[in-house]
Amino acid sequence: MQKTIVLPENSKLSPEIIEQFDNLISFSPPEALRKSLLKVYLQFIISEHDALPIEFDNIACDFYMLIEFLNRAEEEMR
Repeated sequence: MQKTIVLPENSKLSPEIIEQFDNLISFSPPEALRKSLLKVYLQFIISEHDALPIEFDNIACDFYMLIEFLNRAEEEMR
């Protein structure tokens, strides 16, 4: 069944982006993506432990937001 998605007028998402995201989660479910991101993120922290980059707070916030999004996507797909 075809689903209709109504986006706000000021949304930066396009039908192409939504289609690409659908392809991504069809290839790798949100749980797998989240686990991979966490693994890469933790490896980064371990390798940079002595001197974290100045923008580390921004990096951490970006990862947090993406991981939370993947958690919500996973819940919605159940």
